[in-house]
Amino acid sequence: MLGMGFCHVPGGRIQYNAWSPTQISGAGTSYAARVAALQTVYSRLREFALRPDIAPRITARHRILLEQDWNVWAMPPGSVEIRTRAMRRVELRHVASGRKIAVRPREAAVASAMQAIAAARAFAHHALLIAERVPALAGDHPFIVATLDRFRREGLLTPVRLAQAA
Repeated sequence: MLGMGFCHVPGGRIQYNAWSPTQISGAGTSYAARVAALQTVYSRLREFALRPDIAPRITARHRILLEQDWNVWAMPPGSVEIRTRAMRRVELRHVASGRKIAVRPREAAVASAMQAIAAARAFAHHALLIAERVPALAGDHPFIVATLDRFRREGLLTPVRLAQAA
């Protein structure tokens, strides 16, 4: 958010300390606990982004990530039909409700990848999995998160309770 980046330092070393088995990166940490911890981190980042010296540097892409939904969602296989129409137009149809929405091909790629992902996840984690599956979207997590949020608002995603996602 501050425009800083990483650089390689020849001979540089890092030491990682595992302070306790309850760290969010620990293998024994439930998915629900990891999502709750990340939601807290993002809440703090949102507060940081409001500071007068930082706010002017926050882009729309930052805001998408800072304000993303931290509930857990799924798009079960077969729950959405993807139909290609004339002139690169694509339509998604929610099978249960019959609701249809027009999408662009990149959004259709997100829907296709979502149906291939068996697990229910928070948007940030879905974005990582989708970026792996769809090379054209690699590195465009804000677009993926914004698309998932649109699908959520349109009723194409199924909410999953955290206890079920563990």
